[in-house]
Amino acid sequence: MVYILIAGILGFVLGLLLIFFPITLEQINVTCNRVLVYLDEKLYAVRIPAGIILILMGIWFLLASKPITMKEAWILPIAGTLAVILGLLLAVFPKSLVKVSEWGNTMLVTTDEILVKARLSAGIVILLISIYLLFIASKL
Repeated sequence: MVYILIAGILGFVLGLLLIFFPITLEQINVTCNRVLVYLDEKLYAVRIPAGIILILMGIWFLLASKPITMKEAWILPIAGTLAVILGLLLAVFPKSLVKVSEWGNTMLVTTDEILVKARLSAGIVILLISIYLLFIASKL
């Protein structure tokens, strides 16, 4: 119940900011978009141990997914495969990982731009959802 109440309050505040205070929301966005740590530089120093750990973890996920018959276990082979690939890229091919990272950093359209263009409709939708969440939280 507490989570629903918090989500409703935060959604209500965000909806109000989107509809009535877009300049304040932009200032909050600029503050939150500041880079605190360049993870690529920090990770490059420990890339080989991190790559080995990811490879071992991926193999463990792949082996652990074989005997599990639960419906929710479909994610284990996917996570294991991705961990092995990322571990290999990190430990053996760091230059290609840097290229993938640079490619990923070049966004064609950011979510900020999309939200600013549709701020009124997004604000109304978020307000309606938050009011519904607050109503549900009051009934619990």
